[in-house]
Amino acid sequence: MRTSFRLRPLAGALTASALALGALTLTAAPADAATVYKCNRIYYTGEALTAYGDSGNRVIQAQCGLVSYGRLKAADVDGQFGSKTRAAVIAFQNSLKYNSACGENVSVDGIVGPVTWYFLRYGCG
Repeated sequence: MRTSFRLRPLAGALTASALALGALTLTAAPADAATVYKCNRIYYTGEALTAYGDSGNRVIQAQCGLVSYGRLKAADVDGQFGSKTRAAVIAFQNSLKYNSACGENVSVDGIVGPVTWYFLRYGCG
């Protein structure tokens, strides 16, 4: 019986330690903490339509392309296709539309589709 009395305090201490450790490891990041994405890697290689309200790797890849053409700031690469990204896509599409070497197949609609993906990746000319 003595053994069981000695283990109780130890078991209680282990439980308290495990709970404290769990509280430390399960603490969530602040809601206002922004994820920073680097444009030195490829996030997406497809051609799916990517538009306002979308999020994820397709958007990050489109944003990185827009950064490389000076249409978006690197700090704005957040994986969310919002108003800044849409305005940057429209500006990019406009610049292509009025370039006689590229513009015939470009729609200025603020949507990144197959033609816009092509020019984001390979440029014009």
